[in-house]
Amino acid sequence: MRIGLLITALVSATAGLSPVARAADLQASGGGIVSVTSVPSGARVVLKGRVRVMGITPFTVTDLPFGSYGLDSGEPGYTARGDDLTLRPNSKVNVNVELRPKGRLGAMARSLVLPGWGQTYSHRDGSASVYRIGLGIGALIAGIASLDYSLNRSGFDTAEESYTDAILDGEDGESEWRLARLARRRVERSQNILLYSGLGIGAIWALNALDAAFNFPAFDPIPVGDQVSLRLQPQFDGGVGAKLELARAIP
Repeated sequence: MRIGLLITALVSATAGLSPVARAADLQASGGGIVSVTSVPSGARVVLKGRVRVMGITPFTVTDLPFGSYGLDSGEPGYTARGDDLTLRPNSKVNVNVELRPKGRLGAMARSLVLPGWGQTYSHRDGSASVYRIGLGIGALIAGIASLDYSLNRSGFDTAEESYTDAILDGEDGESEWRLARLARRRVERSQNILLYSGLGIGAIWALNALDAAFNFPAFDPIPVGDQVSLRLQPQFDGGVGAKLELARAIP
């Protein structure tokens, strides 16, 4: 009894790593077959379309719903290079994927385009969120400062015009001069806030690019050589549920 419960728990725990992650409502009719290989072999590859399939290459998926599927790497630190595939009903498609390791320059280039992108590229989602939040706060402050500057500039122009009219009318213009001076201080304050917020955004941008390059994590290489992996194989030959099997991937 305990052994049965242990096997059930192991099946549930390894379901997320199944090389054939099939939807419960797949129908045999109208489906297709996709065979996936990779260079190097023995790597996790993901098919993303109407359903999401992850497998350890080489693997074959049967009764896959027809449609378009994209290729992605299930290996942290690697990108998948291969043509997207279109599966037609009752057809078979062979696809080969090249896995290339990610690098510092790729992470830095992405962060130069958009803060946090390089951190997401290197699977550092927490750091990416920090930079994006910082950029958002800086942009919010800059937007408010820009609006404040426009309003204060308009008020200064009005006060300056009133002071000029008072002088031309032969008045001393003391009150108008004070209002113009106060409006000028507000304009300078808005300018300073706008300047410092812009410098802050630039600093966040530069810091995130340097962080993406210098704090790039070290990813484990894909194992080379014979390897044995534990796979979760659904049973559709009259059986119910799933079974565990050992599969050997030979590069």
